[in-house]
Amino acid sequence: ALRLDPSWAEAHVCRGDNLRAGGRYAEAAAAYESALSLRADYFDAHHSLASAREKLGDLPGAQASYESACALRPADARCVTNLGIVLRRQNKLSAAEAAYRRALSLSPSARAHAALGNVLALQNKLDEALESLDAAVDASPSDAKALNSRGVVREEMGKPADALADFEAAAAAEPGFAKAEHNARRLRAQLQREETTVQMGAEGEAAQTAARRA
Repeated sequence: ALRLDPSWAEAHVCRGDNLRAGGRYAEAAAAYESALSLRADYFDAHHSLASAREKLGDLPGAQASYESACALRPADARCVTNLGIVLRRQNKLSAAEAAYRRALSLSPSARAHAALGNVLALQNKLDEALESLDAAVDASPSDAKALNSRGVVREEMGKPADALADFEAAAAAEPGFAKAEHNARRLRAQLQREETTVQMGAEGEAAQTAARRA
């Protein structure tokens, strides 16, 4: 298609998509930039360029491209969520939170609820984080990452039994999910140690009482 008409922006985007699928992100980004030089208001080119830049580790560039895409389609919840992810990766937590809330106002999704829950947790807004992660799990009960994230929040809130249940559910939902498996093993061992300590303390108190009565 490019040989027939190099001024066809869609052809450059098609080439970029093929390159990106093959992991050739720098070349894909160049193809999307070529498309945008021909058609500056091409949403798909901006959005795909953002994805390629993100893969290349160019987070400020990815943010700029997602912002351009969102300006063209302000009601596109997927684009707004992706912008939030790039903002979070740059530790721009308040801006990421705003993006996720906007995405949820446009189209509620388990992905956006989970993303919002994670960024709220990073800001130590644990009650709000738990509410968002509850919504994510309600919408997608087998979402292992949301379950694991909820477990982390519940543990930080002093709810270890609930946290362990989430870690175990996450590990069952996605076998091989190392983070959830590690969290489950760690917390299970911690709870067992605490239970043993309580039992030993109770036995010690009972022995002291018996000695006093003897």
